[in-house]
Parts: sequence; C-alpha cells; structure tokens
Amino acid sequence: PEPEEPHYTFPDDDLLWDLIKIYFEQISPYSFPLLHKPTFERAVTSGHHLNDHNFGATVLAVCALASRHSDDPRNYINAMDYEQLLGWKWFRQIRLVRPSFVDTVSLYELQLYCLAFSYLSSTTIADALWPLIGLGIRFSQERGVHRAKPGPRTPENELWVRAFWCLIGLDIIQGITFGRPPATTPNDFDVDQPAECDDEYWECSSGEQFIQPPGKPSMLSFGVHYNKLLQIAGSIQRTIFACKHPHEQSSIEWNQRQVIKHDSALNQWLDSLPEHLRWDPHRVNPVFFSQTVILHHTFYFVQMTLHKKFMRMSFPSLAVCANAARCTVNISQAHHQRGLHPLPWTLMTLPHAASVLLVALWRSKHSTGSGSAASRKELADLQRCFALLISYEKRHQAAGRIV
Repeated sequence: PEPEEPHYTFPDDDLLWDLIKIYFEQISPYSFPLLHKPTFERAVTSGHHLNDHNFGATVLAVCALASRHSDDPRNYINAMDYEQLLGWKWFRQIRLVRPSFVDTVSLYELQLYCLAFSYLSSTTIADALWPLIGLGIRFSQERGVHRAKPGPRTPENELWVRAFWCLIGLDIIQGITFGRPPATTPNDFDVDQPAECDDEYWECSSGEQFIQPPGKPSMLSFGVHYNKLLQIAGSIQRTIFACKHPHEQSSIEWNQRQVIKHDSALNQWLDSLPEHLRWDPHRVNPVFFSQTVILHHTFYFVQMTLHKKFMRMSFPSLAVCANAARCTVNISQAHHQRGLHPLPWTLMTLPHAASVLLVALWRSKHSTGSGSAASRKELADLQRCFALLISYEKRHQAAGRIV
C-alpha cells in the first residue's frame, strides 16, 4: 500500500508570512543560495504547501529556522519551552526520510535536506545530518543535476543548481568537521556555479533573464565565493587528510609541497574577492558586512585545517593557526559589537579557534611560564571566544555544549 501523506499544521497566516520575511532577510543572505524569494512566495500565496507535502515540509523547515529569530510565543510547543526549542513545533512534523525510494526526487526534497542541516546543526541531534547530506547528493546524481546543461539558464534549473551546490558545500563541511570522506569529488560533476544575480533580477520585464544591473554588487556573489573556498577545503581533505597515500606521498617533503600549494590557493582566493566582500570592520552595508564575516571566518577555519596537522612538528604552523584563531575571534567580536543578527555559521569556526588557542596557551605556559605576557594574551583571547559562544547559547543548544 502507498504510505499516507503527512498532515501538517502550519503557522497562522500572519505568523507564516512574518517567518518567511525573517528567513529571506536574516537567514538567506548569510547561507548557501537555495530558495528564490519570488518563486517561494508565489507558491505559498497559491496554497501549494497545502497540496504538495514535499513543499509543505520545505515551508515548515523555513518556519523552524526563522523561529530562532522571532519572539512570537506561537513558535513554542507550549508556554514553558526553553528558547532553544524555538521552531521545534514546526520541524518535528517533518518526515526527513521518505518511506519509498521508487519515486523520482523532487526539488523540494533537496531543499529540505539543506534547510534541515541549518536547523539541526545547532541542536543535540546534529549527528542525523551526515546521512541526509549523502542522500541528497545521491538523489541529485540520480536526477542528473551534477552535469552541466546546454543552453541559457532557466529559473527552474537554477534552483536545482543552487540545491546541488548547497549539498556539496555541506558535505565538505561535515567531512572536515568529523574527519569523514566526501560523498563526491569535483571529478564527478561539471555543473556551473549559481548565477551571481539577485532574486529580483531573474526575470526582467523585457523578457531577459539573470541580468544583474551594472555597478550593483550582487548578494549572491557571497555564495559563489564561499563555494570556491570550500573547494579548496575539499582538496585539503582529499590530500593531506586522505586515509591512504602512495608511499612517496607520506614523506615530509610531499606534505610541505601540499601545504605550500594550498596556502597559495587560499591567498589567490582572498585576492579574488570583490571589493564589497573584502574585510572592512567599518563597512556600512550590514548584509555585505555580515557576509564578509562568514567568508573570512571560513577562510581562517580552512587555514587552521591546513596547518593543524603540523602544529606539533612545525612552529610556523602553530603560529599560523594561532594567528588565524585570533583573527577569527576579532572578526566575531567586531560583528557582535555592531549588534547585528547572530550568524549561526560562526558556531562551526569558533570552536576550532578556541581549540587552537588552548594549544597555544599550553605551549606558552610551558615555554615562558603561566604568568608571562604571552600566556595572559592567549588566555584573554580564549575568554573572548567563550564569551562570544555563550552569547549564542540562549537559542542554540550546540553553543553551550561547545563551551
């Protein structure tokens, strides 16, 4: 027998639209490009979420994510809930794994896996994410999304491309964080990067598509450059941290060549950033400022990943990692002091910075004594890192567990 379709309970209309607005203003600009605002809003207006349970699950995931930025009590299951449970009322209805693998995958399923990653990554059940991302990548390959399509871009195909690149990025992040191999590699796909064109310019009145106005920086440039940075991280994962090497690749000289090669790639990536994505603590535009925070946070995270294996045997690697950790904390503090919306992505990078700072503190205490200026500096940086993580703890379970 065919499994019964789930019956969802959605937020009241006023709350639903408030949460959709929160998602596209406070979450979407700072994550992988995924949803297209006009298309998504048209589908909700037409009631498509009431008729298609796959799209309904995507809408509930959007509501769950946006709830973390909302003070509306209707986002709680009951009035006694902790703030860390915001959005669980909507997310717990979702059936993450389909009961049958016979049906053709829908775009909404891939979008759901990406949204589920964002919601669950800061909860106590983040381990559920690993198989979900792999499942999404397999479904993408089954559909042929990983291959380049001839002809001009179309809005429908662009949404598939966005979902695929989001899954690829999350796969790399998961692999590096937990020391696991990737589900796919760049040799297995040739699809283009998402278009650097803001959502409102996908379809113009003249009939042209994907025309970003000249001289206006696109908010989607962030996602493209983020993907390129993660491709460098993926290369580090497949070389330096590979499970098995040919005999000649186990030598110190080979490791040194790999470090130099990837250091060069990171520097080239940094030089390639457009002006609006370069680090500037005084940048006026809050969206571009927050995007630069995430990009540079991730840059230093990848730099630490590249050098951390050699911290015990190479003093320059420890110095590089310690500098990257301090820069991470400084950037986070600059963002926090501006009073802007919290960026959950920093929960991935701050713990790595704290770990490196602990190693640097241990080294300075044993080499110069616990009362030295170096030890006091490391400890002060570490305390700043803890304070930043604690500021997330109210609504993100992972932050408290990390501290």
